[in-house]
Amino acid sequence: MQLKEHSSIFGMLYDIPKLLTIPEEDLHQQCRALETVLTHDDNRDTDASDLGDELKALSRYISAGSTPKAVLEYMCTNKMTTLFQNAFVALHILLTLPVTVATSPS
Repeated sequence: MQLKEHSSIFGMLYDIPKLLTIPEEDLHQQCRALETVLTHDDNRDTDASDLGDELKALSRYISAGSTPKAVLEYMCTNKMTTLFQNAFVALHILLTLPVTVATSPS
């Protein structure tokens, strides 16, 4: 169940080149969901509208099959972190989340 929730929130970041093919409203809806999760009180880590625009633009630079880590490395190598600030923050958070799959014996 936790992996499903993780996927519904961060799933778009796993295949950034694919974002060129999805409807604009779907992308912005996913960005709003991510913004909600990354908001505490009035402090937001990302801006949904800007994130959607950044991911759409970034997707033109990234080759198909690129992992989130490869995208983040590309952004750092090419000094794009301030240009795509919201995407950088979202990818950085995604890649530092502790994700485990464990079940207790029944």
